[in-house]
Amino acid sequence: MSSIDQYYESLVQQKIQTENEIAHLREKVCMLWEKLDEDIKRSNEFLQKHTGNSVTTLQAFQQEVKRCDRLKKAYIEKFIKTMREELLQYRDECHFSSAFSSAERESFEYFHDNLYTEDLLTFHKPKGSHSSIFTITCIRRIF
Repeated sequence: MSSIDQYYESLVQQKIQTENEIAHLREKVCMLWEKLDEDIKRSNEFLQKHTGNSVTTLQAFQQEVKRCDRLKKAYIEKFIKTMREELLQYRDECHFSSAFSSAERESFEYFHDNLYTEDLLTFHKPKGSHSSIFTITCIRRIF
């Protein structure tokens, strides 16, 4: 393989890597915007301005993730309360009795913790992920 072929192959790999990273960051930014209740107009303008797979687009998404992470830390209490509401919504969607929901809620010791930190948010994330999978399974059983 000639050095030109190797260089071309490295550029192709770099392009694929950049595309994948931008897709991942776009998904992460959208999730953060949703959780932060970002202005839809501002979000749409950002997405319209930063299209394609250029290094500039990659850097813009990296900066937006950093900005949203700073906001998330500033509003950690709101984030945790939102996740708790989602957990309750998942239970309600599956038509569980309030006794079961309360018992399950009580078994999750961090549900009533009022020391809002990044660690507390982390404890809620696996429960949220589990609950969304649980809800999908529940809905499949119902229908």
